[in-house]
Amino acid sequence: MTLQEAADALDVHYMTAYRYVRLGLLDARKVGGSWQVTADALEAFRAERDDRSPDDGTTPRRGSQAPWAERFEARLVAGDGRGAWGVVEAAMAAGHDLDAVYLQVLTPAMVSIGDRWAAGELDVSIEHRASGIAMRIIGRLGHRFVRRGRSRGAVVVGAPPGEFHALPTAIISDLLRMRGWEVSDLGADVPIESLLFALGDVADVKAVG
Repeated sequence: MTLQEAADALDVHYMTAYRYVRLGLLDARKVGGSWQVTADALEAFRAERDDRSPDDGTTPRRGSQAPWAERFEARLVAGDGRGAWGVVEAAMAAGHDLDAVYLQVLTPAMVSIGDRWAAGELDVSIEHRASGIAMRIIGRLGHRFVRRGRSRGAVVVGAPPGEFHALPTAIISDLLRMRGWEVSDLGADVPIESLLFALGDVADVKAVG
């Protein structure tokens, strides 16, 4: 059904239904430029409605065990960056801290997308697009991981030659920063000699400091 038909079935305004989609609460797919909702997605939304606060139906109750990773994955596969960010915001509003957003929402979604690509269910372009959206979201969250106070030391993070995924190093780097470490994230496909250079550079800076 169209999103308007779904809104009518839920007895809400079209823009309210659109907000449900953007928050990842109502699963929808864009077909020919318009949002389409399946009957199963509509019933799943109704079944989860009790887990939402009574004000507008879009804010989950704190501690809600909603399927955030699945909702996030659906927005990534659809190429919906704004909706993916909406899912992250909704998960945090439900009580998820930054660790949980990375480890229980973002990471499982990306692992699932990678598995689906490997199984031939998704084109590699969708996997790359999802990775790009995930990296932009990490960029928006990154500053929140910086902890004030005395540094615990310095860490160099990088993927070895031939490993072209920078997302894991970005996640690990932020989690380390939250725990008080100064992190140099070299990203993906780092030559061994460059990794050694970075380690020496960090050691020299610490010695001078």
